[in-house]
Amino acid sequence: MKDLITAGSIKAEILDVFERGLEMGPTTHYPQLDKHMRLPQGCVLVMAGPGNLGKSAFIAQLLINKSVKDDWKTAFFTPESHPPTTWNLDIIHTKTGLSVQKKFPQHIETDRLSEEIDWVDQRFLYVYPENDRPTIKYILERFEESVLEYKVNCVVVDPFGVLIQEWAESFGRDDKFIEFFLFAAKRFALKHNVLFIVVVHPNSTIERNKDTGDFRMLDPLNLRGGIMWQSHSDILVVYHRPFFISNPSNPLCLIRTYKCKVQRTMGIPGCVGMYFDRRTNRFYELGEAEGDFLILKDGTRIPLNEVMPDDGYCPLDEHPVQLTMEDAPF
Repeated sequence: MKDLITAGSIKAEILDVFERGLEMGPTTHYPQLDKHMRLPQGCVLVMAGPGNLGKSAFIAQLLINKSVKDDWKTAFFTPESHPPTTWNLDIIHTKTGLSVQKKFPQHIETDRLSEEIDWVDQRFLYVYPENDRPTIKYILERFEESVLEYKVNCVVVDPFGVLIQEWAESFGRDDKFIEFFLFAAKRFALKHNVLFIVVVHPNSTIERNKDTGDFRMLDPLNLRGGIMWQSHSDILVVYHRPFFISNPSNPLCLIRTYKCKVQRTMGIPGCVGMYFDRRTNRFYELGEAEGDFLILKDGTRIPLNEVMPDDGYCPLDEHPVQLTMEDAPF
């Protein structure tokens, strides 16, 4: 019968998995974060959060980690990051930890910059529609070309909102459009064995702290068409800056996973605290986050509003670095 799979037809594969055991998905190279999310190919990962707080930079960090450590290649559809010149410079800044502006003392030298451009050229692709209006069909066609020609491991749509015109014209109902998009993304991820990342923004229903004005952490229902993002993604992650309104220079961010579809291989939902260091353009892992507290490696519980950046870990550093509160992220 067409499209029918029986246990007997895959008996050898089942026995092989039993003998080898289930393997966790590819690492993020952040030890604490790995407990709560992985980067599995053949899956759809949704990254959610308010605009202009650092989601794109965090995604770039994860994929630069994978490129440096595991030689991954990634295709980005990220028109809001235009022009590609500065986008590529940001990748080089994170990869090297050196400023890409000559006015700063710790800046990259020209010869090293030339080498890094060649390195990025082999691992990061920037998709930009010069003439075509972006549609799901257009994006998937460019991604497929990237897979076939460059053998990419991951594709990124950042943000989903750039498809708003097709959304309005073709479907009317946001839930149906999101469902269609995620179905297409999942089929693409499975067909080409890539990780498919999509960045989404919230609607206007985010709660605020009445005293400070700071945003509460997003709930998936705060996303436009929220139930669809949660239902049809494999991994759903929220990026949160708890003090962005009351203290914009505080670079603490929280990475919370709400959904890991197969927890045995993708991790168990949870929350990790990180700091962003503007000097190196890198995210440093600090510890587990629980409620309004950060739990350090030695078990110490510190209120989030008292956390100081100290001994953070970044996979691209040979040694931990001392951060300062003056290293505001954005």
